[in-house]
Amino acid sequence: MKLVCVLLLFAFLNVSALQRENIHDLRNDYMREIYFTNYQLGLLDESQLDELIIHLLNSNLPIDAMVILLATPDYCDAHYKTSGDIERIFRAVMKKKYADDIHNPPTVDINLNQMELSNLGEARRDLIYPSINNILFDVEKGRIQLDHPKVCNLIALLESSRDPRQRIKEAIPDIDICTTVPVVGRVSNYKHYGNGIHRLDAFGEKGDKLGLDLV
Repeated sequence: MKLVCVLLLFAFLNVSALQRENIHDLRNDYMREIYFTNYQLGLLDESQLDELIIHLLNSNLPIDAMVILLATPDYCDAHYKTSGDIERIFRAVMKKKYADDIHNPPTVDINLNQMELSNLGEARRDLIYPSINNILFDVEKGRIQLDHPKVCNLIALLESSRDPRQRIKEAIPDIDICTTVPVVGRVSNYKHYGNGIHRLDAFGEKGDKLGLDLV
């Protein structure tokens, strides 16, 4: 009986070690995908980034996956395989739309030991956030036309870019109100007024403006 228990314990430890190793490999593969995507995003100019984000807003990608992809790739909740697949699809879209501008890094042999997932996520936000704010500003001014559900998703992206730890998992459009549900923290409600989109306070009244006023 003791021998059986020892063998079972040995088997369990081996399986656990293999699982940890597999997760480590998946995480490294995912970090590599983020690195490649960040590099290619950095090759695009401002108008191309804006156009790319609008393309995604018009796609059927769920908002929780869109938030991970554009705003919080470092908060994928260990769904490394799925998130890595989405990164590759995203790069394929970029390659199709901007074939003349997109290429791989000079070397694909990168040292992942010198990188942190959080740094890669911050780099993604640095690349994407200005375009998200630009699009919101143009929506507020009527220069870009997006229907209410897509504007609600845009709000979710902006919120998540500003505070990735409270990233949005659900964006709910209802007539003229957009409700965003974070993974942690409080639900927020937004409404488009004459001068822009504002967060509603606890009484449902007009609160702080969401976007930045651009010159």
